[in-house]
Amino acid sequence: MKKLLLVTALISAVLMTGCNETKKVIETAGTVRLTGNYTVTQITGTPLQSKDMSLSFTALDKMVSGNSGCNTFSGNYSIDVLAISVGQLMATEAYCDEPVMNVERAFMKALKETGSFNIEDNVLSLYSKVDRSVLLKASRK
Repeated sequence: MKKLLLVTALISAVLMTGCNETKKVIETAGTVRLTGNYTVTQITGTPLQSKDMSLSFTALDKMVSGNSGCNTFSGNYSIDVLAISVGQLMATEAYCDEPVMNVERAFMKALKETGSFNIEDNVLSLYSKVDRSVLLKASRK
């Protein structure tokens, strides 16, 4: 009986370690796939006139940075398969004309509400963690 219990415990440990390693490989693949520079083209379905908004994701330190139209920002992110979570963002505090600031606020809100992503034909789509609606689209540079 003790041998059976020991064998069961060993098999369970090996399986858990294997699953954990598989998850790490999937997370790394997602992070590498996301890595790059993007020009934001759309926020909550509204196409942008300006090409000033940008996003950059780096895999090594899991940092996101960019230009939000008026200010620059940076922060960290984490990935779990295709789920993404953007952490607290730091940003400069310049003030621009109100229309630019309104778009910037929508952009920053979209980043905070992001729960998943997809990249297809070099277009990054960020989806809401609440209802999976498209929050933002950006083209790879």
